[in-house]
Amino acid sequence: MPPIGEGDVRPRREFTRRLRTPSCFGEASCTHTLASFHIQNWWYDLSLRAKGTIVLAGPVAATFLAATLFFLTKEKSDEAAERVKHTVEVQQKAGEMLGFLTESETGMRGYFLTHDRTFLETKTRPWRKPRLRGYCRL
Repeated sequence: MPPIGEGDVRPRREFTRRLRTPSCFGEASCTHTLASFHIQNWWYDLSLRAKGTIVLAGPVAATFLAATLFFLTKEKSDEAAERVKHTVEVQQKAGEMLGFLTESETGMRGYFLTHDRTFLETKTRPWRKPRLRGYCRL
């Protein structure tokens, strides 16, 4: 066989595509459909680039969907965490207010029973008075 490029050109091999059908097609026991063969033949007719694009599009779309769902879930989780933080703060402030009220009630009860002004001292101490402005904003 002479080397390529010296005037003798090898004949080009032609690929003939035949319709790929199973040997059982058309028989009564055959479960294959003509549509499945059209899809199969369509796939065989695609270029390698098109097949690669189709094969890679699925995982890329799934990754994009997963990332989107992750960020939406994280946003909802952050909002829920903020609401929980606010609830804990309200409960703490309510506990403080209950402590102040209990302390005042005890002082007043002691004063009414004994007429001793030292019991009213708990009610008049400025550092023990609740800051109502902080409670109103909750």
